[in-house]
Amino acid sequence: MPLGGGVTAGTIALISSIVGAGAATGSAISSTKNAKKRREFEQNIAALNQQEKDALEKKLQEKKTVEERQKVLSDTLSNITMTRLNAIEQQKLENKKTFNKLLVIGGISVAILIVGLIIVKVKKGK
Repeated sequence: MPLGGGVTAGTIALISSIVGAGAATGSAISSTKNAKKRREFEQNIAALNQQEKDALEKKLQEKKTVEERQKVLSDTLSNITMTRLNAIEQQKLENKKTFNKLLVIGGISVAILIVGLIIVKVKKGK
């Protein structure tokens, strides 16, 4: 049964079950007209842990209008996305440092091997 704006009760129930959050979260997501934005919200919320979902739900319940809820939802998901991106960047930096250390160790090992081979060759030549 359509509720308004083409949103059905089944859509709200589906969104709430997919997201694993409460009615305020499902309502804020389902009221988003842009389908791409709605999918992004759903995917980002699905990645939240239960504590983050509960905190988001509490913030959304405190808001009175759909616009306020959507702003809270958008702000929260933006913050979480930025945190994830920072963590990924930090991991890439750590991986690069590790690679550089291994490269230095490999270079030193090759240099020692070459010096060792030269010493062996010089001793055999005498």
